[in-house]
Amino acid sequence: MDEQLVAFLRDLIETRNTQLEKLIPRISAAAQTCVATLTGDSRIFCWGNLDCYNIANIFSRQLLHQYRIERPALPCLILERELEQANRQIKALPRPGDLLLLFCSSEDSESVQKIQQAASERNLKWLTIGDIAPRGLIADAPTSTDDLAIYLDVGHKAQVLDSQLAIALSLAGLIDHLLFGSEL
Repeated sequence: MDEQLVAFLRDLIETRNTQLEKLIPRISAAAQTCVATLTGDSRIFCWGNLDCYNIANIFSRQLLHQYRIERPALPCLILERELEQANRQIKALPRPGDLLLLFCSSEDSESVQKIQQAASERNLKWLTIGDIAPRGLIADAPTSTDDLAIYLDVGHKAQVLDSQLAIALSLAGLIDHLLFGSEL
């Protein structure tokens, strides 16, 4: 059993490290998108499907409640977990310039598609982080150059969540660094 656990953990770490190395330019671009949103007097809204919701919540808390340094709270709000309520919030709360940050898993791609559709209807830019193919799932949705996807080419759910958590914490650290000069 210990050998299986060691093999699982090694695979998880190796997959995360390989993914993150390939994704550094996209993570950096995502951080810059978040910073541009925040410095433009706009807000970031976060949501995730299934277990990815927990990653979205962690990211939101890092921005709202300080990541590594004492600083003002950043306007990053977590939407309701339940899809219908999150859709209602997207239709009511965002204003031009706001960003929707989606942490998603292909296990429930229908809910991600509905959230992206609601965001498109509000002309929100969005950033998708997950194992769903780039450009999200809406083939005919108008996408702007502001929309960004960080596609995780991984094998199973644990790898998706592990990589998403590393990306969420990296984004929070980069945002603090770019806005406040903190160390990463």
